[in-house]
Amino acid sequence: DISMPEMDGIEATRRIHAEFPSVHIFGLSSQQRTANLHPIEQAGGSGYFIKGDEIQHMVDRMLSLQAR
Repeated sequence: DISMPEMDGIEATRRIHAEFPSVHIFGLSSQQRTANLHPIEQAGGSGYFIKGDEIQHMVDRMLSLQAR
């Protein structure tokens, strides 16, 4: 979640990615994408997806990473 009480999801993603770079982090939100890369992706996330419309795309992305 981007807005959490102690630390937002972007900072959490940045820290997790720095500590565990092999862990894939995905953002899932009802907010539409406003730029080419969402701040979650800029922080090291493997993707950002919109609830509802992009769920299958997210599942496909996760499966493609698992197949590597």
